[in-house]
Amino acid sequence: MNPNYEPGSADPTKQPGLAQKAGCAPGAVCTLTNADLVRLGYGGFPRATRNFKGYELTLSRSLRKRFWFNFSYLHSKTSGNYRGRYFVETEERDPNLTEAFDFPALVVNTDGLLPQDHTHQVKLYGNYRVTPSFDVGATVRYASGSPISATTDPTGGSTPFLGPIFLLKRGSAGRTPSLQNLDLSLSYDIRDTSKTKLSLFLDVFNVLNSQKAVHVDEQFLAAGVYKGAYYNPTQPGCSTDPASCFGYLQEGRGEPYDRYVDTKFGNADGKVTADEWNRWATSFNGKFGSVEELYAFLKHETVNVDLYGTRYDVPAYPGFIGCPDSLPGDAAGCPALNAGFGKSKQLEPPRSIRIGVRLAF
Repeated sequence: MNPNYEPGSADPTKQPGLAQKAGCAPGAVCTLTNADLVRLGYGGFPRATRNFKGYELTLSRSLRKRFWFNFSYLHSKTSGNYRGRYFVETEERDPNLTEAFDFPALVVNTDGLLPQDHTHQVKLYGNYRVTPSFDVGATVRYASGSPISATTDPTGGSTPFLGPIFLLKRGSAGRTPSLQNLDLSLSYDIRDTSKTKLSLFLDVFNVLNSQKAVHVDEQFLAAGVYKGAYYNPTQPGCSTDPASCFGYLQEGRGEPYDRYVDTKFGNADGKVTADEWNRWATSFNGKFGSVEELYAFLKHETVNVDLYGTRYDVPAYPGFIGCPDSLPGDAAGCPALNAGFGKSKQLEPPRSIRIGVRLAF
């Protein structure tokens, strides 16, 4: 509901809110169905899904009364459009208070491999009794990397969504490195009777101190919309690249030129509305199969607009002017991209040691 709504006004700040477009009167309690959202041009909400499928092989055995081991291998797939109660894209810490399903545009391309998907997982536990009172144990773990997505700014950037738009099908922008981990343990029984057992123990976690990424930055586009394009033949590079012949009253970064959104996804009236942003977001649904295809589109897409009486093909994403022809190995090589894309936001916990006394009775 927009309290500043004025019927017939061309001011974007005075346009009707979603409830008003649906015919809901101020102060009334209204229910919108998916059919209503589709009728209004927003698209409907899919059902929230999170599916886990896998098979596991487990072997466990004791050998010669001194050695025990357990081995397991899990092959699995976790997919859907809902990660769970926490939202990794915005690092939301409060359970259930996420932006998932807040707006139809936020479900675009969300059905895919979820962050907790690890195709292969191997675990090996072993323990050897050196003497009747001294034990040595080890744990070896392996897990293939988790899927990476490519999104807009998780906080909404210059768009009205207050959440990330998935530019590719979720989980299709690569994977984090596979993880290998070794833990060791030592245990010495100080006292062992039929009723009590007192032991000293030493545990070393992540013995090799592996520091691989377990979570990376998935924001692909740098935030910032371009506004107010004008033709300027003195712009650097204009003589060799027509796309470089434009200046902008408001410089952005990776997000689109506002008249591209208004022209291709709206009525070209010079004002970008939330409806037009919604259509822009939904245009990415299922459109690209890789970050390379997405990058090529963003670099070469144009929009034909009238600039002071002359029509020009203006770059739809001006931030990509001057960027390499193909996706750079480091996102920092293109100012339209978020320089942190694909880089670590969280590493494995470092090596740690735990020493203690254990009493069992």
